[in-house]
Amino acid sequence: MLSLLSSWSLELKTIINLVDQGHQWKFHGGIHPPSRKERTKTLAISTIEMPQQLFLSLSQHIGQPAVPVVAIGDTVQKGQLLAKQDGFISAAVIAPTSGTISDICQYSNCHISGIETQTIVLTPDHLNTWRTKLPLTLTSDHQQILERIKLSGITGLGGAGFPAAVKLATKAAIEFLIINGAECEPYITSDDLLMQERGAGIVAGIEIMAQLLKPQRIIIAIEDNKPQAITAMKEAAKQSIIDIIVRAIPTLYPAGGEKQLIEVLTSKQVPSGKIPADIGVVVQNVATSHAIANAVLLDEPIVSRIVTVTGELVDKPGNYEVPIGTSIEQLLIHAQFKPQTQQKIIIGGPMMGFALQQINAPVIKSTNCVIAASINELPDAPPEQNCIRCGDCEQVCPANLLPQQLQWFAKDQDHKKLNDHNLFDCIECGACAFVCPSTIPLVQYYRVAKAEIRQTTEDKRQADRAKDRFEQRNIRLERDKQERLERSKKAAEVRQAAMSKNSDGDAVAAALARIKAKKAAAEESSDAPNKDRVAAAIARAKAKKSAQTTSPEPAAQESDDIDPQKARVAAAIARAKAKKAAQQQKIDSSNDQSTNADTIETIDPKKARIAAVIAKAKAKKTLELEQANNNGNDDKSVTVADTIETIDPKKARIAAVIAKAKAKKALEQQQSNNNNDQR
Repeated sequence: MLSLLSSWSLELKTIINLVDQGHQWKFHGGIHPPSRKERTKTLAISTIEMPQQLFLSLSQHIGQPAVPVVAIGDTVQKGQLLAKQDGFISAAVIAPTSGTISDICQYSNCHISGIETQTIVLTPDHLNTWRTKLPLTLTSDHQQILERIKLSGITGLGGAGFPAAVKLATKAAIEFLIINGAECEPYITSDDLLMQERGAGIVAGIEIMAQLLKPQRIIIAIEDNKPQAITAMKEAAKQSIIDIIVRAIPTLYPAGGEKQLIEVLTSKQVPSGKIPADIGVVVQNVATSHAIANAVLLDEPIVSRIVTVTGELVDKPGNYEVPIGTSIEQLLIHAQFKPQTQQKIIIGGPMMGFALQQINAPVIKSTNCVIAASINELPDAPPEQNCIRCGDCEQVCPANLLPQQLQWFAKDQDHKKLNDHNLFDCIECGACAFVCPSTIPLVQYYRVAKAEIRQTTEDKRQADRAKDRFEQRNIRLERDKQERLERSKKAAEVRQAAMSKNSDGDAVAAALARIKAKKAAAEESSDAPNKDRVAAAIARAKAKKSAQTTSPEPAAQESDDIDPQKARVAAAIARAKAKKAAQQQKIDSSNDQSTNADTIETIDPKKARIAAVIAKAKAKKTLELEQANNNGNDDKSVTVADTIETIDPKKARIAAVIAKAKAKKALEQQQSNNNNDQR
């Protein structure tokens, strides 16, 4: 293990020594396009007048758009926060001057997509009143310095637009801090003039970044076609309190690419899918360094930037310091723009820039150049032809990719193979399209494919997120259900345990049993009055039939024992008793024990038995009379027979049995009521 560490330290020391000695390396590929910097490379930085309105897009950087913190009608001062960052990869938007917020709306943006974005419209009051400034120093707390850089809205001003505070907040050990002044893209001279005129400010920003990162070496890299800038930066570096190396590098496009510049200066290659901080390197643009110095030492956030305006269609080209939010149209008018029918307005350089779709789009933080070119200056490319497999694109690709393979995969929308062939390592420098003999717009294929992959990835992320939320919801509902069941089960167990510890459970069970028994008895007793009423009805029917069939002869009238009227009286008595028994039952269910005793005394079972005996005696006497008539004269036998037929002894016996049964039932009812009262 120690030997490995020693070998690693030796290798690191060797690289640093080589860097100190001025050794440089080469990256794969590269081209030499026409420079076309002559018109502006000697023109000093100048300013333009404040426009009537500033259009401040909330999407001026990589990552999430900023969120407004002002409202329409608010009065703001120069340097005031207008929109705060939203998330880790985002940047604030600052007021370039004092004035009034006149609108917050969708407006054209200076972007390759050409889509409108949310924009704050600021109407200047032309007083240029600054807010209160609170400068910091190099000895200020690191976290306080980082927060100042973040609130100042500083992003990479070389064109990438990556938030500067994110790069500077890395926790990795940094070996090299590289300041990019290569400016390899044709036409652009804004960084060149910035280094010539404001080198001290750039060095001040480097000192601040050195305090945050603690790098072992600091290198300012400038292409060797900028001798004035190299001289100016060497003079500024001599005045610094830290050691800064100013290195001239060969002019080769795209040497200003972040990964290519790292390889040229340190021989290190950034692995696919990694960032420079993963190999101990941080790269910042010279304009970004100057903006950091203003933000920390002067408390002046980024409110303007230097823009090169050039091309055959402008009579007054130059390097202009332009307030952020100035419309491209206003900037071109200041440069004496001469529009043509087939003109081209390019934002950025001709290699990595894009054609502007709306000329009223505003200058944003990453706008470093505006080219107003005629059709003769930048003619349209010839029609695309079939690839001839020459391999020229592969030879010049600085990312060491296979451009022709990527183009075929992009046309087939084969996202898997595009990822396998490291599509996202492409820096879209345009070198492959520049040398293609078939004039295939390779970079356009790559840009479309990247956008499709990003959209597919985002859709999948959203779908996975929705699926996870749905599954989590089902799990939560099932968990809640089980918890409710468990709580119910535990509550039942607690109740059962409590009942088993005392007699309350037995008392409850006994009470339930009594209620059931009482209900059954009530149902049974409710049927008794109905039965008694049926018996009474039968007796009435029999009495009526006897009255209708009785003969008025003297023989029937002579015998009191077989008088039908007495039979009707007996039936009436039986009906009265049945009715009274039904009433007694109702009284028993509602009255107390004393009332029940009085009712029982009123309906005496003994009297019912006496009535049954009398009925039985009458039936017996009727039978004896029948036998006597059979032994008597013939005349009386007819009358007696009719009478016997009318008063049937069998029916009389049945009536006696019914009466006896009623008496027995009344006695049982009395005993049942006494038992209930005793309970």
